[in-house]
Amino acid sequence: VTTATDRATFLVEGRWCVEALIDNHEITIDRIVRSMGRHEDIDEIAEKRGAAIEIVSRESMAEQVGYPFHRGIYAVAMRPGPRSAPLSPAGGIWVALPELADESNLGSIIRTAAALGAAGILLSLNRGADPYSRKSIRHSSGAVFRLPIYQSLNLEHDLERFSEASFAILGLALTPESLPLHRLGPGDRAKSVVLFGPEKGGLPQNWLDLCDRKLIIPMADGVDSLNVAACAAITLHELLRRD
Repeated sequence: VTTATDRATFLVEGRWCVEALIDNHEITIDRIVRSMGRHEDIDEIAEKRGAAIEIVSRESMAEQVGYPFHRGIYAVAMRPGPRSAPLSPAGGIWVALPELADESNLGSIIRTAAALGAAGILLSLNRGADPYSRKSIRHSSGAVFRLPIYQSLNLEHDLERFSEASFAILGLALTPESLPLHRLGPGDRAKSVVLFGPEKGGLPQNWLDLCDRKLIIPMADGVDSLNVAACAAITLHELLRRD
């Protein structure tokens, strides 16, 4: 029997995130738990997905979760194992976050990437924030289940695979040779992987060495950096804009 805090599972809180989870057929749902008299219409949707439903009191729900819980519904899902990026990646803009540490930033970037039409997210397994943490899922507003996410054992190797498939590897970095974002050519806007570094210090040199081009977002004098989630939003909007 799995619990809400089992390390092999993760918790999904709230109606909209649970619905997004149900729509994702690659993740196994252990069970869905809802409060008596709330979210009753979710039962039919969950049953079509083959997910078990438990109906409990509000007090029992809080006891199961381990903290005061007022959202009326949660799901317990099985944590996906590591997987490498596709052998033959299709075109589009991919986002790589090799060492991003903050779960709120990770969730926000995933939400932005899904909203703007990115192809997928590339992460290093056990190096950085967990996309299936409570905070990441909440800040993604369920987008973590709507966008392909690859947690790779060897992200460097995966990036080489993208290079071999004629993707440009782009890195956001404050370096003398960095190109202003708006000067990217149409090829890079159609087929590229964009790397964003951790909150403190940006992309380390080993990741910069993998980049074909380094980019900057032009800013006013006296300001040399942005929060990484804001940086990703501006960059992805520029790369994925539909003129």
